[in-house]
Amino acid sequence: MPTKTSTALLRLLSLSVTSSLFFSAAACAQGDNQIQALASTWSAQQSEIATGYFKYRLFRTGGDLAPLSCKQLRHLVESVNLAAHPDQLKTVIDGAQKTPIKAEPPWSVFESFFEGQKVRENDKSGASSIQVYDGDEKIEYDMLNKHVTLLSPGISKRYVKSLREFRFVPNPSPESYSIQDRGPSLISLRQGSSTLVVDGSTGAVHRYTASSADGKVTREISQSNFVTYPGGIIFPSLRIESTYDGSETLQWISISWIEEARFNTDLPKETFALSLPANTKILDERDSEHVRTFRTNEQISDVVAYIRSQIQPETLPARSRFSMWWVLAASALAIMVVLGVWRRRRIRTAG
Repeated sequence: MPTKTSTALLRLLSLSVTSSLFFSAAACAQGDNQIQALASTWSAQQSEIATGYFKYRLFRTGGDLAPLSCKQLRHLVESVNLAAHPDQLKTVIDGAQKTPIKAEPPWSVFESFFEGQKVRENDKSGASSIQVYDGDEKIEYDMLNKHVTLLSPGISKRYVKSLREFRFVPNPSPESYSIQDRGPSLISLRQGSSTLVVDGSTGAVHRYTASSADGKVTREISQSNFVTYPGGIIFPSLRIESTYDGSETLQWISISWIEEARFNTDLPKETFALSLPANTKILDERDSEHVRTFRTNEQISDVVAYIRSQIQPETLPARSRFSMWWVLAASALAIMVVLGVWRRRRIRTAG
C-alpha cells in the first residue's frame, strides 16, 4: 500500500515528465516556426534583386596553395579587419599561398552589371577585356587586340561570375532543415550532410559547409561584412568559397570583396549590347561547323545586331539552309494544291 511520501513522489515525477514533454513540444514548435520564417526570408531574397552593379576585387586560384584546413582558413580571415583596412585582403591571399604573390595588387578588379540572366563584366585590371551574356549569346571582347568572339551559351571556356555567386542564399524548403544549435544571434542548421550558420533575424548566411558521407569537409562558403542597401537588401561584402580534398586540405579558393554596389536601378539599354570601333575582327563561333569571320568597317553600336545584318541566306549553316528549303518546298506544295482545286472546280463548272 503506497505511503503518502511515495504518492507525493509519484505525483512530482508525473508533473516533471509532463512539464518536460510540454517544454520539448514547445521548443520543437518554436524551432519549426523559426525555420519557416527563415525559409520565407530566403524565398524573398531570391527575387528581391532585379538589376545590380558591382565593383569588386577578385582572387581565384587552384595552384600553389598552402595546406590549410577549413578551420585554419577561417582563423586567417578572422585575423584581419577588411571593413577598416580593405588592403589587408593581401594578408589573406598571401596566407593562403605557399609563397606570397609578387604582383601588386594580387587581385583583379572588375565591374559587373546584372539584369535577370544577362551579365556584363568589364576587367578593370589592365587586361582590357569585356564579357557579355545578353541572354542568348556570349560575347568576349579583347580590346587590346581588337578581337571579338561570339559563342553559344555553355561553349565559352572563359569564366564570368553570375549574381548568385556573390551571395549564397539557401534553398527555401523548410522541411529539409533542422536546428542544430542556437546562439544569441546565430543559428546552426543541418541540411543532410551540410551545415549552415545563419543570422536568426535577417536570414543572412555566414557559413555553409558541405561534408562527405564520412564527415570530412569538401566545400565551404563563408560570407561576412554584411551591408544593408536601399530597399532592405542585405548583402555580404566578403565572400570566400573553398574546396578541400579527402584529407580536408585546401585545393581551390575564390575570394571576392565588393567595393561598391547598387541594386534595382535602371540600366541603360546598351549595357548588354557591345559597341565596337572600326577595324575590329569578329569571329562568330556559334556554329562550330560554320565559323564566320567579319571585320567592322566603321563603329557599330551592337555587335550581335551587326552580325545578323551581315549574314545572308547562302551563308547560313546547313541546318538553317535545310529549314529554309523546307519552308519553300511546303509553300510550293500548298500553291500546287490550291491550283489543283481551282482547276477541278473550273472543269466541273464548264461541264
